[in-house]
This record gives sequence, C-alpha cells and structure tokens, in this order.
Amino acid sequence: MSRNRDRRQMLAITAAAAMIPMVSRAQTPASVPPPAGAAPTGRQPPPPYDPNAPIGATIGSVQKLDPELDTLIDENAVVERIANVEGNAEGPCWVPEQGGYLLYSDPPGNKMHKWTQKGGDEIFMAPSGFAGDDPTHIYREAGSNGIHYRDGHIIYADSGNRAVVRMDLKSRKKEVLASEFEGKRLNSPNDVAITRAGVIFFTDPPYGLTDTLKSPARQLDFQGVFRIGLDGKLSLVDREGSMPNGIGISPDGRILYTSDTGGGRRQMYDLTADDQAINKRLFGEGDMGGDGFKVAATGHLFASGRGGLIIYNPAGKKIGMIAPTAGGISNCYFSDEGILYLSMGHSVGRIKVKVQGVP
Repeated sequence: MSRNRDRRQMLAITAAAAMIPMVSRAQTPASVPPPAGAAPTGRQPPPPYDPNAPIGATIGSVQKLDPELDTLIDENAVVERIANVEGNAEGPCWVPEQGGYLLYSDPPGNKMHKWTQKGGDEIFMAPSGFAGDDPTHIYREAGSNGIHYRDGHIIYADSGNRAVVRMDLKSRKKEVLASEFEGKRLNSPNDVAITRAGVIFFTDPPYGLTDTLKSPARQLDFQGVFRIGLDGKLSLVDREGSMPNGIGISPDGRILYTSDTGGGRRQMYDLTADDQAINKRLFGEGDMGGDGFKVAATGHLFASGRGGLIIYNPAGKKIGMIAPTAGGISNCYFSDEGILYLSMGHSVGRIKVKVQGVP
C-alpha cells in the first residue's frame, strides 16, 4: 500500500482485511480476532457516500475480549449513525456549552460540522482551513482535522493552513498558535492533546498535502510530534515517526501517548512536572498503525486500529473492540453524558459507554 493512498480508503481496507496478510501501514497484530457476526473479510471498496443513509441505523457493535470491558461498555451496545458526511468525518469533539453539542471536521471538504440532538447536523464553519485559491492543487485536505475543547475555546489542527489554531467559540476569533518550526512551515497538523496546565502537543504528518510525503510543498524533512509551551514556544518532541497521527494524555497527566498511521508503533512518553515529554517507549505490545484515539478517565485507550476501535487497558492489553459494519473508525471523543462519538468515514456514529474522557 503506497504511503500517499487516500486515508479514507486506507481505513476502510484495513477494517475489512482482518483475515488477509497486511503490509506495514495502519495495522495492529493479528491477535485481535474479527467480531462475531462481522461481514465477510477480504478486500472490499470503501462504502460510497449515501446522503440518504438512514439516521439512527446500527452501524457497529461491540466485541468483548476480556471481562474487564464490562466496566467500560455494555457488550450489547451498538453504534448508531447520527450524521452522513460527503467527504470524510474526522476529529470529533464534544463541547459542553449551550446544552452540549458535537463538532467534527471534514478535512477534504474543508468544513467543520456541528451536531445537536435537537437540530441534527449543520455546517459550523466553512472553510474550516485554507481559504485561498489553490491553482496547483497543493492541498489534499484543506480543512480542519483534530479538535479539542478547553475553557470556551477549541484548539484544532488546521491541516490546510498547516497550523495549530485556537478559536474563541463566542467571538469566533482565531489565533494561530504554531505554523513554523525553525523557519520552515509545518507539514499539516493532524491532532492535538492538552495537559491540565494548558501545554499543547500535536502531530504533524503531511496528509493535508497532495502526494503527502512526495509533496513539493513540504519544507520539513520529517514528520514530528511537537509541543507548544505555556510561553507559546514551539519545540520538537520526536522526529522519528513515519506518520504520527493520534495523540492523547493519561488521566493523571503523567503519560503522553501517540499512534503512527504510517506503520510505526504506538508510543508512550513520561511527562515531567512541567509537561516535558521524556523516556519514549512502546505502549503495550507496541501495536503498529492506527489513526486517532482518546483516553478514558479510567486510563483506558479507545484507539483506531485494524478492524475498528480497539479498547486497551492502561497496561496495553486489548480487552475489546467497537467494530463497524463497514469501513473504519478514524477517531472518537467522549461526551460528559456517557456517549462516545465516532468519526467513521462518510458517517458519524455514537455509542453508550460507562466512562468519561480525559478533559
């Protein structure tokens, strides 16, 4: 599988290919069996966009691998479709304001959506990223990607503008927090995580650029994990990843986790008292690949991977999975109401859980 394959197609193929040999991109070990009652495996095309796909339909189920899963989610819980997305759903984020609402990105569509239980789906911001002309087709995904809520603001990865941005939700005023490293433009920030003190970590693969790694618009010669300090200074955490993607922080604020869609291993770092990342090592079995993930308040990781959303305990043991009926799951976000929201290609889903996420 080439590195510049459309990530949406990659997610769908990896979800469907649980019983065939996998190359290094976006895979986890074969020790995760396919869920009971799953559709036949094998290479299948990604599901086409259907604007009339039924809202409320079941589009995923739970597979229990260990009794520990019972403390997190009911094994009979199902994923319900709540929205259809023409481009590719990414970076869901629950905003606990105005009764609570969901924001999520469509990076190739250059839109950010808003969903509420009462009002359904609507466009929250368009463009959500790059707003200029692109005559030479530099951008593959010109919109926003990963989103995180904090104190009346959202901090998000602006793939198109190749920046990390903070936006006040009331005024819609934006502030660019990072766009260059050592005088060179970032690739296309993908996802963000924030410590209790407000230090921001983010991943920077070139998925927003046409031809990704081969894009002539690239200025950095690596794909990094970065840190934005409380003083606003940008520093490099790690430059050894292939396609660093998902990122998250443990409930006690002492561990930073990352995933690597380019076939790299899931990693963890210790966070010091001033939120410096040190002591890099493998997480759990060091599973390869995966897109986004979120950390529950219990320390469990709900992580995109081969076959769906893999649920790990804090020690890195797989205890369950949320498996889609078709396609893949790219990321998730916990609400404060016992709901886990899922970005699933052309769909956004939700499932009831018994835990909350790390704020």
